[in-house]
Amino acid sequence: MLVQLLDKAYERRRMKYYHIVLLLLFFCIDTSPVFGQVWDMKYIIKDSINSQLIGREIRIDFKNSVNDTLSSQNIHIRGLIGERKQDTVTLLIDNRKFKEIWRHYPDRGILREQYLEQLGNNEVLIKEMYLLEINEENIQIEMWLYEDDVLEEKVVVDIPKGIVKGVITRIY
Repeated sequence: MLVQLLDKAYERRRMKYYHIVLLLLFFCIDTSPVFGQVWDMKYIIKDSINSQLIGREIRIDFKNSVNDTLSSQNIHIRGLIGERKQDTVTLLIDNRKFKEIWRHYPDRGILREQYLEQLGNNEVLIKEMYLLEINEENIQIEMWLYEDDVLEEKVVVDIPKGIVKGVITRIY
């Protein structure tokens, strides 16, 4: 009789652990998309770029035409996911052409994954950009050029505001 009571107690305890494990498993599955989302960047339209951004790492969103503008002050970066086009821009770095590479998804958007790639040579990338100065006509940027994932040079470039749609910066 004692053995039967112990067996029943053991069986109840085992079932209790199964229930706890199942509850934890369902909780993990249910909440994993929430914890899996990583966003460290925000979008700032051209008219809102100011001196507070000087020294910060940014990415420039170039216009793909004269009419390519954003009017709202409160642009959420996730709202631009479907609109991403790879604009091509000619920069005064040995007169080379680069295209924008945007890598943000519904569940992830990291500033370091956004870069410029040289047309015709996808081994040359501009992976880092820092805002140095801003005035009425230009944005001065320090760009870090990498070739085969090795930093080749740091170049200071003046970019006319007329070809800039906005900038992406890291959320601090």
